[in-house]
Amino acid sequence: MQTFTHFFKANKLKMLVLCIVAFSAMSFRLMVTMPLPPADYTGSPGDAQDCGSCHTPGYNNGIAIVSITSNIPSWGYTPGSTYSVTASIARSLGIMFQFELSPQNASTGTYLGTLHNVAGNTSLVGTKDIAGDPSTLNNPGGQSWTFTWTAPAVSTGPVTFYAAFNDADPNTSIDTIYTRTYTVPENPVSVNETDEIANSVSVYPNPTSGEFQMQVGNGQSALGNEYKIEIYNVYGDKVYEQDISDKETANGNSPYGLSLITVNLSESPDGIYFVRINTSAGIISKKVLVLR
Repeated sequence: MQTFTHFFKANKLKMLVLCIVAFSAMSFRLMVTMPLPPADYTGSPGDAQDCGSCHTPGYNNGIAIVSITSNIPSWGYTPGSTYSVTASIARSLGIMFQFELSPQNASTGTYLGTLHNVAGNTSLVGTKDIAGDPSTLNNPGGQSWTFTWTAPAVSTGPVTFYAAFNDADPNTSIDTIYTRTYTVPENPVSVNETDEIANSVSVYPNPTSGEFQMQVGNGQSALGNEYKIEIYNVYGDKVYEQDISDKETANGNSPYGLSLITVNLSESPDGIYFVRINTSAGIISKKVLVLR
């Protein structure tokens, strides 16, 4: 009986020691933190690298839910306005997460707009990136980071947010890297225009069943001789584009020697469309309602 009691106590002590060691090791792993990532690791064409350059990665092959969202309207940002942007990653068994993001021109890699840090949540990295503050990285199950972004100047065009996310596993040497993009258009009616050039264009009939005409001042007007017409839907998608030269489009039967241009949106669904006319004198914006 004494032998059994001694055996039980000894093994109970061993089990207690093992539990303490295991708990201590787990606590150590959970307290591991990651520093801020280096700049220019968003996976954008301009950066040409992401988190996988420093971590042993599995690329976009995990089960995490990853996203970039914002309160920017679907029809586009207004130049100079400030918006909230959120980068999120979630995985039920995940332990540590990090991200790095940059708003850029998709073709040139130029930094567009201005990122603003939110203290205690994000940190600016380098001159054009933002990442999660180190204090936020240990959050088992997932993490979201919200920051603000001020839109760039008029006529900048679409902006693409490039982001790389790290689903880090401190228990192994393999992390899972996710790359995401989020593109927002410029609000096509946010451009500046003077009364002189704005009054040089009229659109009719408006509303229209699909086909309408644009009467545009000729080469003697403030518009110049050549201009470009772009039409967008409310989601910021370009549905029509045409380069115009007065010499090619001048209609001798149009009043006062003005150019008369016919546009057909009969294949487009009913709704509001934004007409943007780019000229050497400035940009003119008009709204057209297609209603059948």
